[in-house]
Amino acid sequence: MSDTALTDRTIWNIPAGQPFARLIAHSLINETRGQPDALSDYTVLLPTRRACRTFQTIFLQITEGKPLLLPKIQPFGDIDEQDLSLALAGKDALNEILHLPPSISPLRRRILLAKAINAIEGFTSGFDQAIALADALAQFMDQIIVEGLNFSALADLVPEEFANHWQITLDFLKILSEHWPSVLKEEGVIEAADRRNRLMRILADHWHEKKPKNPIIAAGSTGSIPATSHLLNVVSQLPNGSVVLPGLDLFIDNESWNALEPNHPQYGFRVLLKDMGVDREAVKLWPTLKESNKDRAILASDLMRPAETSSQWAKKEHFQSYNLGQALQNASLLEAPSQREEAAAIALKFRETLEDPEKTAVLITPDRKLARRVSALCARWEIEVNDSAGTKLNATPIGTYMSLICDAAQTQIKPLALLPLLKHEYAHAGLKTDKYEIALSHLEKENLRGLKPAPGFSGLKARIAEMDETDSKDQINAFIDAVEPILEPLITIMNDENPHQFKEFLEMHIHTAEKLACTENVSGEDYL
Repeated sequence: MSDTALTDRTIWNIPAGQPFARLIAHSLINETRGQPDALSDYTVLLPTRRACRTFQTIFLQITEGKPLLLPKIQPFGDIDEQDLSLALAGKDALNEILHLPPSISPLRRRILLAKAINAIEGFTSGFDQAIALADALAQFMDQIIVEGLNFSALADLVPEEFANHWQITLDFLKILSEHWPSVLKEEGVIEAADRRNRLMRILADHWHEKKPKNPIIAAGSTGSIPATSHLLNVVSQLPNGSVVLPGLDLFIDNESWNALEPNHPQYGFRVLLKDMGVDREAVKLWPTLKESNKDRAILASDLMRPAETSSQWAKKEHFQSYNLGQALQNASLLEAPSQREEAAAIALKFRETLEDPEKTAVLITPDRKLARRVSALCARWEIEVNDSAGTKLNATPIGTYMSLICDAAQTQIKPLALLPLLKHEYAHAGLKTDKYEIALSHLEKENLRGLKPAPGFSGLKARIAEMDETDSKDQINAFIDAVEPILEPLITIMNDENPHQFKEFLEMHIHTAEKLACTENVSGEDYL
């Protein structure tokens, strides 16, 4: 077999700036050309489910939608029982998986942690603050589990002679080291991160023992999680196993490589290769790489060199190793006076890029507000932006609608809460659209501006009663007669001093949402 065949025991690298998934997909198709069944023998492990969906889409794009037997594409970053199919894990491994305890649900964990915090002697901040602390504690616990560390080491984190507030923090963390294990045992569950680690180790041990003959490619991971690193190490040793690294810097000098610190993006590769016992020079470039701007790659590497070797920048001969003009070819800088103009420029660039079917564009930003602005501007041109961060539920139309219903009921229909609800696209109250909008317009102009009415529908109807007899008054009264029976039950239960079960609130909330969304011809349940 040639040294560029994908089934060699080799660690590959696809540098940054190259179409990672597309290169792998093209190579697999080319290697199995003329053997339509051969592609299904491959197993491709990718970091996330999103990466798996992208990989599947690229296969369809390459074949222009023609039917194709795809490889087994599995995520190993968020692996679970559904992903560990019989063909992937084997019967023996599945037996071991079935004996694993289930993972605790996120909501159950949140509540139990909050209860434990609320029970701490001297804690008087209330259950809402306990919930917030539970979230932070759960995140900290996940980090410990993912890194394969031990909770018992928390006691040795800070010496006793250190500041008193550190000891208070350690006493608080005893929830994890002393209280939490007994809670999990009583519930008969384990942490989701712990279960994921165990699943990956079971799969790795199974492959290490059985050494499957079919090609297995683990691609796109830096191995930053110990369990993932172990799995990558096993895959690299399989007869037909391959590991494909995403963006290993091949231009960084050895002095800088050895000086990398944990906060450097290349540090994970350094640790992974060390654990695997592989020298950086032994990593091969993917055989079907496209031509790229080498000078730009060297410049990027130079910009990211660690502080310990940044003295190289002062040397004149250092910058003669690459062409700076070539490195910055087609790169541009735009200084926008405001975020609005910045978002508009990015959206226009997206639109320009889409005029060429062969081109793609991506926005990388930590600013969620900017990302939303760009998405909204692109939507005006019917360009759907695939946001990798997703959309929070309360930012979706249905989420906003449900939140507005709660706000209106809890505030006893204060104008600032009632108007946004009644103006929402889902609110119809069983009326004709034109009749609904005209009556709402009159209600806003003649009753909800200026001094706010007394709380509840009684206060609103008293304000309406003060109006002169006009057609608009009749329209407003008819409108209130349609809306009041829908909202009043939820207003009553949300402002009742007597205790109620959460189920009552939930059912009333859903019932109210469906009733208010009802149109003249469509039920609220169907409309939502």
